[in-house]
Amino acid sequence: MRKTIQAVTAIALLLAIVAGCTESASSATSVTLANTQCPITGQAASPDVTTAWDGKTMGFCCSDCLPEWDKLSDEQKADKLATKPSSSGDAMHGHDHE
Repeated sequence: MRKTIQAVTAIALLLAIVAGCTESASSATSVTLANTQCPITGQAASPDVTTAWDGKTMGFCCSDCLPEWDKLSDEQKADKLATKPSSSGDAMHGHDHE
């Protein structure tokens, strides 16, 4: 009887640990972006293409925008975020999103 109680307790503990790990892993993939539009093109920002800046997670429309962002000074980055870029012309830097 005592071994049965210990076995059931051990199984319950193991299940609790596994369930806790699964829950933590799924919540860790959630990304909260500081912006809704790509600061380079003005297109919708994707939670799949991000970088950290000024303690925030910044989203971009595509990976082509990250090098453009990295070239900017902190002051230029702040200006990009304060003004919405045009989604046409040079702001698209040669690519289009449908």
